[in-house]
Parts: sequence; structure tokens; C-alpha cells
Amino acid sequence: MKIDLALDIGGTHMRAAVFHEDQSNPSRQKRIPTYAGGQTSLDRLVGLIREVTPSGSQVRSIAIGIPGTIDPNSGAILTAPNIPDWVGIPVARRIEAAIGAPAILDNDANMAALGEWQFGAGQGHNHLVYLTISTGIGGGVICDGQLLRGKHGMAGELGHVTILPEGPVCSCGNRGCLETFLSEAALVGIARERGVIAADEGMAALRAAAQRGATDAHTVFEEAGHLLGRTLAGLVHALDPEIIIVLGEGAADWPHWAFGFEPAFRAAL
Repeated sequence: MKIDLALDIGGTHMRAAVFHEDQSNPSRQKRIPTYAGGQTSLDRLVGLIREVTPSGSQVRSIAIGIPGTIDPNSGAILTAPNIPDWVGIPVARRIEAAIGAPAILDNDANMAALGEWQFGAGQGHNHLVYLTISTGIGGGVICDGQLLRGKHGMAGELGHVTILPEGPVCSCGNRGCLETFLSEAALVGIARERGVIAADEGMAALRAAAQRGATDAHTVFEEAGHLLGRTLAGLVHALDPEIIIVLGEGAADWPHWAFGFEPAFRAAL
């Protein structure tokens, strides 16, 4: 039996999914902490792969997505804030040596964009923009049926497009990135600062307030949606996509975003 493995690595958890030959739905999934028991995260990844691989099966390929940037020429990890011990490590080659199967490692949002293009909402579209809204903001771009990478593999970092030059300092070191306004962490911070939610409350409380019709909670989402609309309108002009796909936990808040998104999007086109 031949299988393919897909792995998603984060600073808190790593996840594995097993796909049987020519199947697009996983037959098994497992999640474990990225760091635990004194093991390195790389050792834990190897252990997870071995654990989910069915006995007697042949691993055809291993795909690993990480929240970081990869050199498109050497495959080296350039940045990985959530898993800093992987920077400069030839992770894919080490996995190949340990498991005996070809492995590829890439930015998680780029892989998500490819997945949506091949198997999801982007099927049939060779020009698309993918945006994920969650703890951070990730992005990927497909142009003419090819993943857009750029010279240093950093194309598609939509979360770090500057929206307001005088805005908050981002984790990347710049100011006013989209991520500092639209990520769940940013929305929670804004809501706490304005007293919309308590200091010990998070995204669930903000969503609940918006669903109750609280004007101040609604305003937080509307303002963020306005910035999102203007940003995506700019990407439409720059990239001319056929479709824009917005996913991630933040996509569940679309009814709240939309009040600010649609007017800004239409006005910017």
C-alpha cells in the first residue's frame, strides 16, 4: 500500500495526515505538541511520521508546511519565528534520510494555496490569491498555473504588506503591516484597548459581542474589513486574479468583516 504524508508544523502543535494513493481525503490524522519530553522538534517530527505510517505501507512522498520563509534555490529555512531551531537546518534532507522517502518543505500558506488550486475552491482557476486569517496572516499567489515565489522565496507574504506606515510595530520589524490590524491577535488587542472585551478575554468574547449586536465590537470588525477590502483591491490591480480565497479561523467572521470590506473593495477598484 502506497501512501503520501502531509505535515503542518507550528510553534505549539505539529499535525500529520495520511493519504492513500490517489485519494484526496486523509485516512488518518494526528496532532502532537511541537515541543515536549525533552526531545527536539525534529526528533518529534520523525517520531510522528513513523507513528502514523501504517504497517507494511510504502511512503511515496512527505510534504511539510511551516510558518516561515524558504530559499527556493537551496531549500534552506531562512526564517521561522515559531520554530527557530529549524533555521539553517536541512530539514527535508534529514527527514528523507530517516524515513527513506522524498520530502519537500515549504511555507505553509504557499502549500495551502497550492492545495486550494488543485483540490479546493481554486480548481479550474490558474490565477488566484489565497489569504489565511488566523493568529497571523498568511498568503499565497498562483499566477498562470505556477506558485509565485520571487527571487528570495518571499513572494505572497500578504500579511506583511504595509497598510499604514505609522501603524503598530509588526513581528517582522516593520510598521503597519496588514497582520497588525487583521490577525486575531491584533483584533483582540484592539478590542481590549478599547474596552470592548476584558483584559483576560480573547477572540471568542469579541465574536460573541459582535453577534449580540454590540456596536463597539461591530466597529472593530468593520474597520478591519475596510482595510482588508482596500488591500485586496490593490492585489486585484497588481495581479489580476480570477478568484480570491479567504480562509482560516478568521474567515468565520466574514459576516462582520463584510460591512467594511465591500464598500472599501468597490471604492478601490
